[in-house]
Amino acid sequence: MHKLSGQWGGSNECHVANAGDWLVIWRTCGQVAYFQRTGTHDELFRR
Repeated sequence: MHKLSGQWGGSNECHVANAGDWLVIWRTCGQVAYFQRTGTHDELFRR
């Protein structure tokens, strides 16, 4: 798990199981997780 910065500041990301380059990005508020995006590194972070 990694804390993100920049446009995703305040969110977290991690690799999904053994799915290779597949990530999930989420933000938490208390004990609730709000899932924001899933995809590959290129889909989520390309500039």
